[in-house]
Amino acid sequence: MRCNWFPKARCILHPKKFSAAASSLRPSPPNSNLSLTPAQISRHVWRAVHVALHARDIQAAYIIAESARLSNNPLLHNIPSKAYLATGIHFHQPVSQRLTGHTLIHGLLRLGLPRKAHAVVKVMMDNGVPIRTRTFEAVLQDLVDLDSDRTHPPRSTNTVGLGTELYNHLKTLLPNRQTVLPLHPSVVHGKNTRAALDLFLCARNSKRQRRTERMYRTLIGSCLLHGELIAATLLITAILRDCAVRETLARQLEFTGGEQGEEAKIVEEYRKLKRLSPYPSFDILKEIIASISYVLSRSNRTELIGDDNDEHKISFRAALQALANLAYMLDIRQMPFAHLASLIRLLYTCPRNEEVVWVVDRKRGGREKPVQIGAYGYFHAVLERFLGRLPRFRSEPPTPLPSLSSSNQSLAVRWNSSMVNERPLDLPACNSLLYYALRHRLSTPMAQGVLMYIQDPFWVGDRDVKKRWKRPRVNEVTLNIVLSAARVMRDEGMAGEVLEVWRERGRGLEVVGREVEDEVLSQSLEANSISDSSVVSPYPSFSTSSSSASPSMLISTPATLPARRLRPDKYTIVSYISYLTSIGRPDVVPGILFRLLPELIIIDHPSSSPSSTSEPYSDSDSDSSSRNSNTTRNSKAIMAREECLKRVVSYGPHFFVAILNALVKLGKTGLAERVWLLAREAERASWIERFNPGSSSSPGADGRESLGSHLNGTGKVVQGWCLPIHAYTLMLVCYGNEARKSMYQSIRSSSRLRSRSWAVRARGGRRRGGGDVTPDEATWIPRSSASGNRYVAGWAYYILKRRQQLALQMGNGIQGGTVGRSEAGRAMGVELYRSMVRGAQGVYWALRAFERDAYPPQSPSPSPRSGPHLGLGPNHPYVPSWIQENEDGTGLPPLPSAWRDQVPKADARFFNAMLRIVTRHAYGQEDRYPPRRAHTSRAHWRQHVRFAEWMYRVHGVVPMNRSVGLGQAASSVGADVEVEMGVGGDGYGYGGTSGIGIGTRDELLMVAEDMVGAGYNVPHGVRYLLVGRDGESSAMRRWYRDESAGKTEGRSSVPWAYPVDGPDDSPFALGVVKQKGLSSGRVFRGRRRR
Repeated sequence: MRCNWFPKARCILHPKKFSAAASSLRPSPPNSNLSLTPAQISRHVWRAVHVALHARDIQAAYIIAESARLSNNPLLHNIPSKAYLATGIHFHQPVSQRLTGHTLIHGLLRLGLPRKAHAVVKVMMDNGVPIRTRTFEAVLQDLVDLDSDRTHPPRSTNTVGLGTELYNHLKTLLPNRQTVLPLHPSVVHGKNTRAALDLFLCARNSKRQRRTERMYRTLIGSCLLHGELIAATLLITAILRDCAVRETLARQLEFTGGEQGEEAKIVEEYRKLKRLSPYPSFDILKEIIASISYVLSRSNRTELIGDDNDEHKISFRAALQALANLAYMLDIRQMPFAHLASLIRLLYTCPRNEEVVWVVDRKRGGREKPVQIGAYGYFHAVLERFLGRLPRFRSEPPTPLPSLSSSNQSLAVRWNSSMVNERPLDLPACNSLLYYALRHRLSTPMAQGVLMYIQDPFWVGDRDVKKRWKRPRVNEVTLNIVLSAARVMRDEGMAGEVLEVWRERGRGLEVVGREVEDEVLSQSLEANSISDSSVVSPYPSFSTSSSSASPSMLISTPATLPARRLRPDKYTIVSYISYLTSIGRPDVVPGILFRLLPELIIIDHPSSSPSSTSEPYSDSDSDSSSRNSNTTRNSKAIMAREECLKRVVSYGPHFFVAILNALVKLGKTGLAERVWLLAREAERASWIERFNPGSSSSPGADGRESLGSHLNGTGKVVQGWCLPIHAYTLMLVCYGNEARKSMYQSIRSSSRLRSRSWAVRARGGRRRGGGDVTPDEATWIPRSSASGNRYVAGWAYYILKRRQQLALQMGNGIQGGTVGRSEAGRAMGVELYRSMVRGAQGVYWALRAFERDAYPPQSPSPSPRSGPHLGLGPNHPYVPSWIQENEDGTGLPPLPSAWRDQVPKADARFFNAMLRIVTRHAYGQEDRYPPRRAHTSRAHWRQHVRFAEWMYRVHGVVPMNRSVGLGQAASSVGADVEVEMGVGGDGYGYGGTSGIGIGTRDELLMVAEDMVGAGYNVPHGVRYLLVGRDGESSAMRRWYRDESAGKTEGRSSVPWAYPVDGPDDSPFALGVVKQKGLSSGRVFRGRRRR
């Protein structure tokens, strides 16, 4: 390659075009009497280059530096043209070009010319001149900064996808194995980053050029910033391979057998590699894993449903290929890190997909060959092979080969010539592998292998290992994993062993920094008495097929348990409550609930005790009549409420989900709603710093927020949380169960009603049907309003209206219809659905209002037509003053990225719970319809759809749908009562509709539109009910034209042991992909013929 970046010879032939610095440095005659040492000549040349650059005469600086380079007789392919050789400066002795070249590089960088500096650096390295480390780092940094200046949206706000240029680059890069596997500058899209990578590869091939971690961070950080995950992983794998070569030489040095010459040669080579190629920090790999995880986490969104050439799918495939590169390094045992928990977790949580990736096959013909393989299966195969042989870092003594003579046995010893470079795993990595073995593989032998690895003798036998690595010991996380696996695998023996360890080594029950009495845990673990509802045995009185065959988990071995006492935390409580619910003992939860969650006292609900609720929050005080005492009492109540919210926020969302699951299965509707209201308040408070001080931190080095974070006014990052979709589904199931119960019939005789109601009160029991009013509920008065009928939420509203209706009928003898729990539960389910699906922006408004004032003013709810979605306008008093109208006049501000990522997404189970509510037949006093058959075929309902379409087309008759008359039914429940918080409106008292009725809106059509928008099909039975009502829906018309929506669970994080696809859609429900419980579901054998 000819050097063409120097000036032409004609520039030397016209000295008038040159500056004074160039004209003063004309070549001296050969017979000069000046006798200068090489060091003096080098300093003079350096000073001349410095003067030329200071005068911005780059051509003169190039001529001087090139003349110094040519004085050292460079390689032939770096010799410039003959014209330049005839006109350049001729030095009669070699001049050191290192000082001159560095001066030229620094001057070019100061002038903002990193591309020219790149050319100078490359020529110097090609001539064997090492570049100073700081100079090399500065050149790389300036090169990548040029590409960073181009327009590219940040990762947290990148809602559109990849850029057009990067999209086209990845589209041509992925299908070709020759460009996607080897590390080459062409894998990078930006031309300046490509030049920086070219310099790094030249330094990697050089024998004298050092690399540093700052260089690694510069190049990999630039690739991650621009979304080039494949280039980042190829770069880190190349670095790790260099480290593997270094470790291989170290092992060969250990097995040399005392040969002095061979040992000295290997020592010199090892020291050179250790100096030139240092180990990268694990933080670099952690950033790569976090970037890949972010891209893969978007796979459940609706953006990935579309064409195969869609840019979101291209980015998804690129992330899979990048993860395959890291998995390959783990597979060939060249991942020299002990804390691999994040990589292992990313491998087994990869969404199930049918994409293929390029990997290197090392088993065909004894040589490496690129092949294409399924990404999902490859990741789990790597984990299976990794579990089969966990890393053990110990060296075996050298063994001479028997076939050689005694004189050569010292040189020919057996040593590990493979490029294995791994470290023993730490405890988080072992816990991740244990979770994968039990949760994804449902394999007790694999889990035993992990636990035996923890107590392997090599941790103690090897002195070197003992000095460098610490044996991992079983902790609380390990026991929680095993207890959760016992719930999934229905293995009471495994659970009993874990509970026994908690009893022996437990230190007391700790729920987020507050210790509860030891009697709570001992009461829950008592095995001899099960008569009381608050006492449960850890060994249930039933047997399963898996429990008798499963061997011991070896977790009680003394060598693996720590010497300290174990402290159960909130995750232990969640695992234990879930285990109790799975074995059919949810009745234990109400007995220990108020000890685990005493903060329920701040929730105003009729299911609470009157003495406990009125003591700290009473509106009237008989002992004090002065205003000062009332103010002091209110301030103390506010402080107590804030302290309770601080503790509840620390519990996290999964704690409430576990409790709700137990209460819903037990049928405790009032208590479940009370926990639900507390969870929603804690969810809102978790995004505010004063309620969540432990999670506040500074933003990252790049200024970006992490997932689930929110920047407050002080610039700190608050790690808030949102309730998952499972909590909403559980409440829908709860209200759906109430809606299924028989409707309370009106009492025809007032005397009969009066006698029955007083009899029930005297017994202190509950009435069947809708009149389930206890004495505590009958005397309950809501604290939110003095009138007693405003701002009452959910089932508490039903209890209040039921009491008022009974009092009206008994006092005046009025005979009339009453509202049963069937209609009330159905109406509350519809309101909860609106709160979940349509209330995301309203939730965010409530968050900002809560941040400004923890207790919003109790104003009447707006009209349902005053604003979009939630009945809110930009001038409404509930809406904070910072909200301004958008260009379209809606007044809806965009949601921040952190909140948008945390908002729960509706899934198939959520829609099924809602369809179970809105597709029930109407039961009236005059017209009764028999319930649907338990099992009907899709062909049956397709015939119904065709007949209904014919009836509507010919006669204009639509199928009877219960949701059409819900407006009148709900208005009879009470349209003058407003919802304060929880299940009405947005769930926090902002945007609640008037009453629990939703007007004349067809709820079934609303649910169908949301299902189509989420990528699901509409079941055939629901299509039958929508005939004649979906004509004005643009979403439904678009879906009918192209029924291409599929199940979004196809790319969900389903455990490996579970089926790929769930069952087909039933007539009134969506098919759900199984993710929990046993891997084999129920089998319907069909109906026997008569």
